[in-house]
Amino acid sequence: MSDFRECIVTAAKDGDISQAEADALTATLDSFEQEFRSDGQPDFEEAAARATYEALEKEKARRMWQRGLTQRAQKRLMEDLDVFRNRKGTSDAGEFLLQVLYADGTVKRGVSASVDGRRSAIQGAAMSMMNEMLLEFRQGVLGRRVNAAKLDNVIKEAFGEDTKDAAAKALAQVWAEAAEYLRQRGNKAGMEIGKLENWGLPQAHNRRAIRRYMKDQGNGSLAAGRIAFRKRLMNDLDASRMIDPQTGKPFTPSGLEIALDGVIDNILSDGLVGSKAGMRRSGDGFRGRHNHERFLVFKDADTWLAYQRDFGSGDPFNGMMAHIAMMSRDIAALEVLGPNPENMLEFLKQTAEIEAGKATAGKAARLPDRRNPEGYVNEKIFRADTMWRTYTGAVNTPVGEGLADAAATGRNLITGAALGSATLAAVPSDFVYNALARHFVGFDGGRVLSDLVTNVGTNRQEALAQGLIMDEALAVMGGQARYAMDLDGPGISQVIAQQSLAASGLTAWTQGMRHNFQMSLNHGFGQMRDRSFSQLDRKIQQLLTSSGLTPDDWEALRRVPLHEGQFLTAPEIRKTYPDSDLADRYSEMVIAQTEFAVPSGSLRTRSVMTSGVRAGTLVGEIVRSGLMFKSFSAQIIMGWGYRIYGELAQGRRPRAASYAISLMLTMTLGGALSWQMK
Repeated sequence: MSDFRECIVTAAKDGDISQAEADALTATLDSFEQEFRSDGQPDFEEAAARATYEALEKEKARRMWQRGLTQRAQKRLMEDLDVFRNRKGTSDAGEFLLQVLYADGTVKRGVSASVDGRRSAIQGAAMSMMNEMLLEFRQGVLGRRVNAAKLDNVIKEAFGEDTKDAAAKALAQVWAEAAEYLRQRGNKAGMEIGKLENWGLPQAHNRRAIRRYMKDQGNGSLAAGRIAFRKRLMNDLDASRMIDPQTGKPFTPSGLEIALDGVIDNILSDGLVGSKAGMRRSGDGFRGRHNHERFLVFKDADTWLAYQRDFGSGDPFNGMMAHIAMMSRDIAALEVLGPNPENMLEFLKQTAEIEAGKATAGKAARLPDRRNPEGYVNEKIFRADTMWRTYTGAVNTPVGEGLADAAATGRNLITGAALGSATLAAVPSDFVYNALARHFVGFDGGRVLSDLVTNVGTNRQEALAQGLIMDEALAVMGGQARYAMDLDGPGISQVIAQQSLAASGLTAWTQGMRHNFQMSLNHGFGQMRDRSFSQLDRKIQQLLTSSGLTPDDWEALRRVPLHEGQFLTAPEIRKTYPDSDLADRYSEMVIAQTEFAVPSGSLRTRSVMTSGVRAGTLVGEIVRSGLMFKSFSAQIIMGWGYRIYGELAQGRRPRAASYAISLMLTMTLGGALSWQMK
């Protein structure tokens, strides 16, 4: 036994390091020894010990860095809690917990950043970099991909192959820049994703397709089929470009086989193999969560396409959009909650519980007056847990795949059949919601139609330039059918539902109205740049403060150059203040307000609709099927209901009554008109 190996054993016995840490160090030492021995180094044990020690020092430095990120996030969150005020204008640690996850803009003084809002802002930033690609490969009238035939050349260029197609090369560069932006931003937030030249595209893995292949190749035996699948991978991969994370050098043949076995385990078990009971599955997992997308390096574009066709998601463009959506989701969680989001959420929950204890004891607490403060906080914690599971997708990870797929297929087919005329309901109602949403925050509610006519010709291209999200491009992530719940389940049924909604015009109408509202806000803020915060309309001031933007933030926004001399946009803010999150916070505000103008379903609404019950369970599927057409109504009740409640709570009863009556009257008339049109 080498001296260093003996030190590891002694340290574990003495309790200086845990057994898990000792096992990890031993595995690293073994890997280095195998590499140096195969290289013929006579002092391979000493060289391996030195390399392991250096790796240990790097790990210590990384942990110190992440500890600093955690402390910074905690400090910002506590500062936000100190100034946060709920809809009644009082301090509220319970509601604060929910607003950190999803800021709906209905409170008196909001948080500086929310997880779901930040996710949308990051998506918008990445999509603004990909505007040419999004326009080139957009969905057509019937939901089909425009210029799909050109996509193969883009993929080949992304893998470093010269197709002599200048347009494809430019589009591949656009994708590479967006992916690199997300990689760097993720690493800054606490991830560790290595850079790989000519990386290409992320790999998606269809567990069912892989299992089916294994059974076929192994004549029903998964063990025998596993060897065949591993051989298929070995044949498709470029081993010379696959780097062993332990050594920083290309894998040895035996080392690659071991690594691929780990990859297969991870795919088939959804990451459970290798985990230990009692260990948190998030937290540090965020650090390298997206490394697996870059771990498998295929020989060329053709082998990658073949793998995606046989074992992946199919449409490469959907794979790009899924990568943007998943990276944005995880980066947002890290930026707002720190390197270990679940631990930070636990800290915030315990903070609320402590405040409830103070209130119960009759002491001053950061909670509203309640007869049962502990019950109030427990309800908020339950809602926060369901929102977090909805955000991460855990609530939609099926317990039983067969039941989940069968139920989801039925819902998708019903959605495609039942919502064919939903556009006739959307047209009259959206004008009403749009006008009321503008008027509520201090903008001209009578300009909905004129703005729509002005923007209709340049809406899509201009929206991308302004950093707005192309929601239809993200349908691959379970994009909502607006009047239904999320579209998930087997791919073919999703396609049927999505194309039915696209053919009916609902997808295009919803996207156009959302962009029209967002561009109108950008234009409105651009035109009031000459006014100080105190000179702004009271409604505008309240919009800013409820979104966590301060008078100092407004003064900073006033110095941002306007896009085309008219629009205050997130990309221009980002250029002006590259080291600040001001652009993200501005974008979060605009996106949050859009849910009032064009209700489509927020994180909070989706969490209420499922109540945190997992897909694939009998209760979960009954809930999803029974409420599949109620998400739109729930969003109206929760969105505008909270707004009207906020006005009542703050003593503005005439204004609350005005909006309530306006909603009831106009929606009754709109419903009658929609019924007659159908």
